[in-house]
Amino acid sequence: LMTGFDPLSPETVLSAVEGAFDLSLKPLVTPYPSYVNRVYGIEDQDDIAYVAKFYRPERWTRDALEEEHGFTLALAENEFPVVAPLEDIYGDTLAELQVETPAGNFNFHFALFPKRSGRLFDAESDSSWLRIGALCGRLHTAGAAFSGTMTGSTSCGAVVREWPRPTSAHWAAAPGFASRARAKAKTWTGSSTSCG
Repeated sequence: LMTGFDPLSPETVLSAVEGAFDLSLKPLVTPYPSYVNRVYGIEDQDDIAYVAKFYRPERWTRDALEEEHGFTLALAENEFPVVAPLEDIYGDTLAELQVETPAGNFNFHFALFPKRSGRLFDAESDSSWLRIGALCGRLHTAGAAFSGTMTGSTSCGAVVREWPRPTSAHWAAAPGFASRARAKAKTWTGSSTSCG
């Protein structure tokens, strides 16, 4: 009995990505740790590295995945430090693989991303926290402007609305930070800002 990702052999992964994205790939698939989906490192014949992400069947709808991709593309267009999915031969960022087995048919949505290195960011100074705060503010603004309606269980909007408003206890944990944050916010907006 085959379940979940059993039908995804390295050969199947390479064939699916090559067909959907018109690439000629090296015969090497490197699995990366992922709790829910299957994520693989691959390279084309020109040594360009990619990351292929195969989404767990029946976990998310196509609409929810396309919305996630749309939001990521919108963030990339607005110079956020995100890695956006690439377009396939049809101009879509979400491809589909159908695998027929004796145990039944399996449908996988998958996407391809350019491989990018990341780095750890340790917020050890007030200026680092201000950078994080500014990025979060831009992210909230971009999310509010995004025309998609968040669907599925990964709705950022639902999570954001549940965050508590900072209290004096929050500001007491970082002495002097509130006044510096207010002053910085005033330089960005030209007005005073109340921080609870």
